[in-house]
Amino acid sequence: MPLSPRTAVVDSLYHPEAAIWFDHHNAPFVDGTARSGPMHVWDPNAPSCAGVIARHFSLEGRWRDLARWAYKIDSGQWDSPEETLDDDVPAVRIYISLLGPEFESFAVHLIERLLENGLEAAANDKVVVARPSTAKRLLDAGMMHVRKQAHLRESVAMIECEQGGPTPYVVPRYGAYLVFPDADYMLLNQQQRDGWKVTLSRSPWRKKPGPDIGSMATALDGGGHRDVCAINFRDREAACVVAGTLLHRLLQDQRS
Repeated sequence: MPLSPRTAVVDSLYHPEAAIWFDHHNAPFVDGTARSGPMHVWDPNAPSCAGVIARHFSLEGRWRDLARWAYKIDSGQWDSPEETLDDDVPAVRIYISLLGPEFESFAVHLIERLLENGLEAAANDKVVVARPSTAKRLLDAGMMHVRKQAHLRESVAMIECEQGGPTPYVVPRYGAYLVFPDADYMLLNQQQRDGWKVTLSRSPWRKKPGPDIGSMATALDGGGHRDVCAINFRDREAACVVAGTLLHRLLQDQRS
């Protein structure tokens, strides 16, 4: 799609018209040809795109705290699965608030607050404070689904999430590790608005040595980096086939 002037694209596929582009995924170039420049920066070894941006611009002052939390969230460097749901923490409150409805208008409001003030002041904005309650209801319903549907296959926590039931829900990103704290990986097959999405991730807490998950997905027309990957599909059947392939390759690697 054509971009308007001064557009920034971050943590996503390379776009030659972007005035600013940063990414850390293993295969962001559609034609396979890597590109770089003063404002087109790619570091596939970085655990976080937020970290790449903060380092490039040498962020200081109140931006440093924002960058620290953005790095922590983006790279999954949480202290525990419980911390990801603790909205008493200002940065986590903002993180949870992003799950609520009318995302785009709220995102603009949040960016304006972050431009004006620090992280804590933005987290205490009345609009931001009001949103986590709605998001928490969705997350609580998601955890009920996880506890009912998740199962462990050797060291892999597996969940399938079909939407459209009477109770809407959002599966917490690290919810499987609340149910299976000793799992080394999570394999999620989740229905989206348009199709299905398979996500495979390594536990940020157990840090099991293993294959480059992003490379596994790239071979299957997906993408990611060393510890997490995602692949999109039009239908559930195709998603299930590839989820099974990822599981087989992962378990094969662990047994070898």
